Amino acid sequence: MLLMYVLASLPFAYVFSFIPKTSIMGFTNFFILNIIICVIDAVANSFPVFTKNDTPSLGPTKTYTIVDNIRWIFAVLLPTINLKHAISNIQLHDSTICIAVSNGMLGTKLSVNEPWMSTNRPGVGAEFILFCVQIIFWWVILIIIENRLNIRRGCQRCCGNEDLTMSNQWDDSV
Repeated sequence: MLLMYVLASLPFAYVFSFIPKTSIMGFTNFFILNIIICVIDAVANSFPVFTKNDTPSLGPTKTYTIVDNIRWIFAVLLPTINLKHAISNIQLHDSTICIAVSNGMLGTKLSVNEPWMSTNRPGVGAEFILFCVQIIFWWVILIIIENRLNIRRGCQRCCGNEDLTMSNQWDDSV
């Protein structure tokens, strides 16, 4: 999973460095955003534990479902959160006590015999698939950014505006 995280997060961090005028500010913003979202995800993960589920046999509460969906949105947006979820599932997979407590308190239907690469918790298959999608998406975006001048020149040739000048310089002076 760590290799998948690296392959997804390196182009993401590099792409993020193009957003402001300087690359160091972009990386700083990326770092701060990751920390803030990780803290929000951790708080969101603990929130369903404090809401009472009177009938766990009927399944998770609506609060649990909403929080779980928000956490999945974070995991789709940030490879760091996806890695955090994968590590959590790996730890949960090895603990039958935690699975029993989660099923009893929250009403989840976690299985003790779930295969490692299952897309259901506590398997890590969903996180693996999400890493694959993130890798492809962020590398494509990175290729587009790195070849933006060639793409722009091709569009100008197609439209007949070849007289415009373009610079491949990145302003890193600030």
